[in-house]
Amino acid sequence: GLPEIFANVGSRTQTPVFATVVIVLAVAVFATWLPLVELAQMTSFLALVVFASANAALIRLKRRIGDAGIGFRVPLWVPVVGLCVCSAFALYQIGEFLAVIACTKGLWHPAFAKLGPYSLICVVLVLDRLYFCRRQTLGGS
Repeated sequence: GLPEIFANVGSRTQTPVFATVVIVLAVAVFATWLPLVELAQMTSFLALVVFASANAALIRLKRRIGDAGIGFRVPLWVPVVGLCVCSAFALYQIGEFLAVIACTKGLWHPAFAKLGPYSLICVVLVLDRLYFCRRQTLGGS
């Protein structure tokens, strides 16, 4: 994992002060050097990754300890859907980014630059296969 200094929390605020300072400095550097559009795209992508991670953590908590140790109750399908949607949109952005790079490098015809959305179809197909395999393993039809 990360170095322990990132996990240390301040006694007054109970927040990871060092980690917060590092993030603020990184944001300041990016805000200074990146064009606004690229900064907005990066922020959008990182927000999707953070929300996907939070949903994955909630799924893990619910499987590990159930609703007993969690401060609020939510049906399992809510974080599952959240994880799927956030992951799908993040994959969409990755697909668009890779398509644009491939087009600018001459590796792909510019007419195919918008194939990023097809990454959503790939996510749905993978999730379908995982669900199908799980149902077969559990003896379902």
